Amino acid sequence: MNTKKKCCGKILILGRANTGKSTLFNKLLEKKLSIVSKKKNTTIKNIIGAKISLNIKYIFIDTPGIYSSNETYLKRINKNIQHVQLILFIVEKTIWTTYDEEIYKYIKNKNVPIIIIINKIDLCKNKQILLPYINFIQKKINPVSIFPISAKKDYQFSILLNNIKKFLPETNYINKKNIENIKSNKYMYTELIRETLFHYLNKEIPYKIYVKMCKLYVLPNKEKIIYVNIITSNKNYKKIIIGKNGNKIKCISIMSRKKIEDFFKEKTHVILKIVFFKNV
Repeated sequence: MNTKKKCCGKILILGRANTGKSTLFNKLLEKKLSIVSKKKNTTIKNIIGAKISLNIKYIFIDTPGIYSSNETYLKRINKNIQHVQLILFIVEKTIWTTYDEEIYKYIKNKNVPIIIIINKIDLCKNKQILLPYINFIQKKINPVSIFPISAKKDYQFSILLNNIKKFLPETNYINKKNIENIKSNKYMYTELIRETLFHYLNKEIPYKIYVKMCKLYVLPNKEKIIYVNIITSNKNYKKIIIGKNGNKIKCISIMSRKKIEDFFKEKTHVILKIVFFKNV
């Protein structure tokens, strides 16, 4: 009989846009729940994922990155902080921006332990240049820990998890019904398609593209057909998404299908339709 005590807690992942929060989130969970793109602010709402390892339940919350002074974003941080045991504040190698400062000012007096994650250190050829930056952060913030990592290269992950668990209280696991969990495959269908859109369109269109799954059919041979609307508020964006002779939407459809099949390990047909709504 296993008498080892259980630990459980929520960990909030914060940082400005494009610092690698979603990559870190996916790596910590060892599965993909949050889309990753070079385009800033592709995470548009909080995403929650849980992982159980050695009697410890980690509940990670991935948040949208701040990329401008945004009171709504800061209010959302405040709402989340009330219910977490630890903050992972992600910054980029050797760069402290006004957005980093804005986030720090908002969280510094919240009485929640902060671990600073310095991401993308794989891009530093000379690691010695990190030392002045680490000293700057240590003096400014005095966090419980500072971790230089590479979310892409898995550098320092096991040590990071060992440090995170120190801040999780001994308690029974929080059940799924008590947290805002990923509720169905529908979420991942739309997220994988949205990730593909950002991959192909990059800077051509703004963030206001919405992906909505309309129908799902399961065929007798277990293959699935999903009908998805790509919703935009600008007719010009519709033309960009379609592309010349429909080539771009065809590529988006093919890559979306491949990503979904790789993720779910099942044959899936993806039918995309671009829909224009003036007031999205």
